[in-house]
Amino acid sequence: MKVLISKSGKKQLKIPVLVILTTIAIWAGYQVFWTGFSQRTLWDWMELLMVPIVLGAGALLFQRALRIAELKKALEKERAERELSLDMQRQETLTTYFDRMENLLLQNSLRESQVDSEVRTVARALTLSALRNLDGQRKSYLLQFLYDSNLINTRNTIVDIGEANLEGAHLENAHFIEVCLKKSHLEEANFEGANLEGANLVSTCLERAHLERADLEGANLKLAHLEEAHLEEAHLEKAHLEGAFINRAHLEGACLKEAHLKEAFLDGAHLEGAHFEAAHLEEAHLEEAHLEEAHLEEAHLEGSHMNSIHLEGAHLEGAHLQGAHLQGAHVEKAHLEGAHLEGAHLEKAHLEGAYLEGAHLEGAHLNSIHLEGAYLEGACLEGAPLEGAHLEGANLEGIPLNGAHLERIHLEGANLKLAHLEEAHLEEAHLEKAHLEGAFMNRAHLEGAYLRATHLEETHLEEAHFEGAHLEEAHLERAILNGAHLENAYLEKARLDEVHFGEANLNGAFMHRAHLKGAYLKGAYLQNVHLDAANIIGAVLNYAHGEKVRLNRAHLQGTQLVEAALSGADFEGANLEGANLQGANLQGANLQGANLEGANLEGASLEQANLNKARLVPEQLAEVDKIHSALMPDGNNYELWVANNKPDWN
Repeated sequence: MKVLISKSGKKQLKIPVLVILTTIAIWAGYQVFWTGFSQRTLWDWMELLMVPIVLGAGALLFQRALRIAELKKALEKERAERELSLDMQRQETLTTYFDRMENLLLQNSLRESQVDSEVRTVARALTLSALRNLDGQRKSYLLQFLYDSNLINTRNTIVDIGEANLEGAHLENAHFIEVCLKKSHLEEANFEGANLEGANLVSTCLERAHLERADLEGANLKLAHLEEAHLEEAHLEKAHLEGAFINRAHLEGACLKEAHLKEAFLDGAHLEGAHFEAAHLEEAHLEEAHLEEAHLEEAHLEGSHMNSIHLEGAHLEGAHLQGAHLQGAHVEKAHLEGAHLEGAHLEKAHLEGAYLEGAHLEGAHLNSIHLEGAYLEGACLEGAPLEGAHLEGANLEGIPLNGAHLERIHLEGANLKLAHLEEAHLEEAHLEKAHLEGAFMNRAHLEGAYLRATHLEETHLEEAHFEGAHLEEAHLERAILNGAHLENAYLEKARLDEVHFGEANLNGAFMHRAHLKGAYLKGAYLQNVHLDAANIIGAVLNYAHGEKVRLNRAHLQGTQLVEAALSGADFEGANLEGANLQGANLQGANLQGANLEGANLEGASLEQANLNKARLVPEQLAEVDKIHSALMPDGNNYELWVANNKPDWN
C-alpha cells in the first residue's frame, strides 16, 4: 500500500510541472518575433490544445479510478486477513479454554471443590477472560459447555459468571433450565424459543435481547435490565421481576400470570394482549405503557404509577388498584367489574364505555374524568370528587354517591335510577335528560345545575338545594321536595304533578306553564314565584305564603289555599273554580277576570283586591272576612258596589 501511494504522489507532481513549463514556453514564444506566436489568436490556441487537454484529463481520471479500486481491493484483502486471523485466535481461545477446563474438571475435581476454593477462582478467571475474546456464536458454545458440565446450575453454581461478557450470544432454542446467569451481560443476546425455566437472572443485563417465545416460568429476574428487550409471547408465569427495568420492552401476548413485578419499571412497554392474571405489580411504573386488551384479572396494582397508560379494552375484573395513579389514562371500554379503585387518582382519565359494575371507587380522585357511556351499576363512589367529570350516558343505576363531589360534572343522559346522592355536591352539574327516577338526593346541592328534561320521578329531594337550577320541562312527578330550596330556579313547563313541596322555598322561581296537578305545597314560600298559565288543579297550597306571586291565567280548579298568605298575588284570568280559599290572605291581590265560581271564600281577606270582571256571586262574597277598598266585579269600588247591590250582610 505504501508503494502505491508513493507512485501516485510522483505522477501527480508531473502535472503541475508540465503546466508551468508549457506556460513559460508560450510566453517566451510571444517575446521572440521569428516564432510566429504573435500571429496566433486565443481561438487558435484552444483548437491546438483542446484535444490534448481532454485526452489528458480523461487519462488522469481513469488512472485515479484504477488507483481507488486497487486501494479498496487492498483494504478488503487486509480486512479479510485480519478477520480470518481474529477468527483463528477466537477458535484457539475457545479450544484452549476447553482444554484447561477439562483439566480442572478431571484433574482438579472442580465439581467437588469447595466454595471460594482456588480451583473455582481459576475457573471463573479463565471463563471471563475467554468470553471477552469470543464472538456471539462461540460464546454460546462456551455457555452450553458450562451448562452441560453442571457448572452454572442455580442449585449448585460452581463457576460464577457474574459480570461475564455474553453480549450477542446465540442461544436460540437452548435448554438452560435453572441456569445461573446472574449479573452477566447479555445485551442483544438471542434466546428466542429458549427454555430458561427457573433461571437465575438477577441483575442480569438483557437490553435489546431477543427472548421471543422463551420459557422463563419461575425465573428470577429481580433488578434485571430488559430495556427494549423482545419478549413477545414469552412465558413468565410466577417469575420474579421485582424492581426490574423493562422500559420500552416488547411483551405482546406474553404470559405473566402470578408474576411478581413489584416496583418494576415498565414505562412505555408494549404489553398488548399480555396475561397478568393475579400478578403483583404493586407500585410498579407503567407510565405510557401499552396494555390494550391485556388480561389483569385479580392483579395487584396498588399504588402503581400508570399515568397516560393505554388500557383500552383491557380486562381488570376484580383487580386491585387502590391508590394507583391513572391520571390521563386511556381505559376506554375496559372491564373493571368489581375492581378496587379506592383512593385511586383518575383525574382526566378516559373511561368511556368502561364496565365498572360493582367497582369500588370510594375516595377516588375523579376530577375531569371521562365516563361517557360507562356502566357503573352497583359501583361505589362515596366521597369521590368528580368535579368536571364526563359521564354522559353512563349507567350509574343504584350507585352510592352520598356526599360525592360532582361539581360541574357531565351526566347528560346518564342512568342514575335509584342512585344514592344524599348531600352530594352537583353544583353547575349537567344532568340534561338524565334518569334519576327514585334516586335519593336529600340535602343534595344542585345550585345552578342543568336538569332540562331530566327524569326525577319519585325522587327523594328533601331539603335539596336547587337555587338557580335549570329544570325546564323536567319530570318530577311524585317527587319529594319538602323543605327544598328552589330560589330563582327555572321550572318552565316542568312536570310537577303530585310533587311534595311542603315548606319548600320557591322564592323567585320561574314556573311558567308548569304542571302541578295535585301537587302538595303546604307552607311553601312562594315569594315572587312565576306560575303564569301553570296547571295547579287540585293542588294543596294551604298555609303557603309569599307576596307578589304571579298566577295569571293559572289553572287552580279545586286547589286548596286554606290560610294561604298570598297578598299582592296576581291571579288575573286565573281559573279558581271550586278552589278552597278559606281564611286565605289575598290582600291587594289581582283577581281581574278570574273565575271564582264555587270557590270557598269563607274568612278570606280581599282588602284592596282587584275583582274587576271576576266571576263569582254575592253569596260567596258574603263569606269574605275583609274586603274593604276592593275593586269589585262591576268595576266599582267595594263601597259603591255595596250601595248598588245592597247585599244582605253586615
